[in-house]
Amino acid sequence: MALVKSYKIDAVWASWGNTIDTRFYLGDNLYDIQEKLECDCEWYYRGTMTRDGNPRHPSYIKSGDEYKWFPVCDYAANWRYADVYF
Repeated sequence: MALVKSYKIDAVWASWGNTIDTRFYLGDNLYDIQEKLECDCEWYYRGTMTRDGNPRHPSYIKSGDEYKWFPVCDYAANWRYADVYF
């Protein structure tokens, strides 16, 4: 992806919280984004995951929380065309 190469993006902060559970199109979008990035960059989240297993939104993170590696490919694969549409 030209944007990644031109800006030298090597890390992405995953931080959408549980919003992805209520706006299901976000899961498909996430899958497309991580596929376009072709795993050329590492994904991270901060603090702890939510009870639902999503990377916590920044407004719920403590200032001293560390970044941890996020397995975006596995996570996004669970969302691809998920049978959750109403």
